Amino acid sequence: MWKLFIFICCINYQIVTSSLSEANSTTFDYKSEFEKFKNNNNRKYLRNNDEMRSFKAFEENYNFIEEHNQHYQEGQKSFRLKPNIFADMSTDGYLKGYLRLLKSNVEESADNIAEIVGSPLMTNVPESLDWRSKGFITPSYNQQTCGSCYAFSIAESIEGQVFKRTGKVLSLSEQQIVDCSVSHGNQGCVGGSLRNTLIYLQSTGGIMRADDYKYVAKKGKCQFVPDLSVVNVTSWAILPVHDEQAIQAAVTHIGPVAISINATPKTFQLYSDGIYDDASCSSASVNHAMLVIGFGKDYWILKNWWGARWGESGFMRIRKGVNMCGIANYAAYAIVFGFKIEGRNVESTKTKCTKDFWWAVVVLRLQLRWNPAAWHPTSVWPPFEAHPFHPILQLRQARIRIPKHLVPRVPEKWSMSIRHTPRRYRVRPSNSFPAPLQQPPPFLHSIQRLFRSQLISMLLL
Repeated sequence: MWKLFIFICCINYQIVTSSLSEANSTTFDYKSEFEKFKNNNNRKYLRNNDEMRSFKAFEENYNFIEEHNQHYQEGQKSFRLKPNIFADMSTDGYLKGYLRLLKSNVEESADNIAEIVGSPLMTNVPESLDWRSKGFITPSYNQQTCGSCYAFSIAESIEGQVFKRTGKVLSLSEQQIVDCSVSHGNQGCVGGSLRNTLIYLQSTGGIMRADDYKYVAKKGKCQFVPDLSVVNVTSWAILPVHDEQAIQAAVTHIGPVAISINATPKTFQLYSDGIYDDASCSSASVNHAMLVIGFGKDYWILKNWWGARWGESGFMRIRKGVNMCGIANYAAYAIVFGFKIEGRNVESTKTKCTKDFWWAVVVLRLQLRWNPAAWHPTSVWPPFEAHPFHPILQLRQARIRIPKHLVPRVPEKWSMSIRHTPRRYRVRPSNSFPAPLQQPPPFLHSIQRLFRSQLISMLLL
């Protein structure tokens, strides 16, 4: 009997010993991986408690990564995870340290909605597009511990427009936005919003080069110098909410577009590669800003500001068509009118003077002949309030600026001085005209409808 008892004790001892050695080897593996992580990311901790807390978070994240990637190997997931720069951060630390997109205090009714929907631009869209393949290659920026995603998104969106029109990459200052847009509702490195940033750039009118106003990842005193501004932002536009087709059209015909997104899930934090489609990523709220730089048949290509060690060298592919993570909740772009390349002023609009364009100019001249007082030189240029059917008014509603040298001038025989202008057409203090006594003839309406879409398309292309 006692021999049987000794035999059972020996077996139990071997089992306990093997389990302890297995646990020790597992702990050793975590520690070795953690050391690799610290060396690769140049991570140093001031106190032992901080390192112990980071190691615990790393161990938890590493287990989560291994489990997720196992599902990826089995074909249950379409993207992988890895121990990236956030692998030693808990979810709370990640949310508080990097996701600081704020809600704007400006009413949404004040937004400038872009009239892309319903125009020919919606149908003239390729199946896939990547602005990087066209030459728009910018560094993999790292916002670091400064919550400046809003500044990077808008600045690079403007850079994309400049590249589309000139073929050259002009690096703009994100630090200017961080320092100077506080007066318009942003809070520096604490956070900001895309809308506040656009309002600031429109009121300021310009943005400096990154070389003249370098990024330092902390809020400082505003040092904007108007004479060193290289891009003139005249207006901005917001794409329709939850309309991914409008985003696709804007990325194609305007350039990279800034978007807001929900980056809360742990899978977003530890994303490595593949098409991100985590069902737990809600579209109800957003807390981060990124840049749509292209798209494929079933995914968007986004650029992030967390360095090259996150995602696909700083980029991300995310499922298209389902408003994944609220990508279509708020998409915006600035409207650039002029900029400087190598000290030379460059016009922002390149208009193709085709037959259709000149027919559209004929429409403008017909409007001019029918109601010359609407083009009186004493009125606001262009006098949008003068005529409810004016094609210039409709183009302005679509946020399209016509170069002045292409707008028909008032012929000398039609020019009228203030003294000879009928009172009903004179400019009032409110800069508004009374309604004309007569409306344009019906044939003018049909001509206008026929060529309006042609004119909008050519001015944007």
